Amino acid sequence: MSKMIKTTDTDVKVDTTKILVVEIGTLSFELDERFPWIDVYLVGGESKEFVTQIDEENMPAIVEHEELIRYCLNWYFNNVEIIASEELERTAQEVPVQEQYKFISKCPICSYQNELITSKCVNPSFCMNCGVKTTYQSIPLL
Repeated sequence: MSKMIKTTDTDVKVDTTKILVVEIGTLSFELDERFPWIDVYLVGGESKEFVTQIDEENMPAIVEHEELIRYCLNWYFNNVEIIASEELERTAQEVPVQEQYKFISKCPICSYQNELITSKCVNPSFCMNCGVKTTYQSIPLL
């Protein structure tokens, strides 16, 4: 039987984490305690689509839910333009299929082999295991 995911990692260590979530309208802001960035998703019904990652140099260290709410509200009002639905339909352009890339990195601190398949617009820069800044190599998938 073919498995959905293949890995060479034989370590079956189980870790847990807390993710703080703030939803404003149809946007969901998620802060995983292991990482310094905030992932932003478009949510609706049973779907969830990645939009962007907030990873600014001057971001405060967010620990409490109230701090995340305040930060996300400020980000929302500085980065989201609210328009009439008719205007959105008029200005919506067809989006071409994005090429997929495999990003690979071996963490210099914990030696974790990071692998991520996504579009080129995503630029990973942190280890998915320990959160330390690392350099990824991108390989286009055909």
